[in-house]
Amino acid sequence: MQKAKTAYGEQTVDFIKYLQRQRPKSRLLIIWDGASYHRQGKFQEYLAQINGENEENWLVHCHRFAPYAPEENPIENIWSQGKNFLRRFHHFC
Repeated sequence: MQKAKTAYGEQTVDFIKYLQRQRPKSRLLIIWDGASYHRQGKFQEYLAQINGENEENWLVHCHRFAPYAPEENPIENIWSQGKNFLRRFHHFC
């Protein structure tokens, strides 16, 4: 884990670099949610830069959880319940 103020593209790149420093000779498998900053922009540019074309030689491989698939990513259901609660009762706040 690494402390960060936000979790957008640049911070995601910084986190992957941090992980690479922890295990400099290792290939990384990152498993996470489908946040847009994981799929575009600076993070994708960084992956293209370090990984190249041949997927078998990638240094960092990212696997995304299926959205709202409790068997893969149970926290998604909890976030969904929280969002629905706020939508229904925001006028009381």
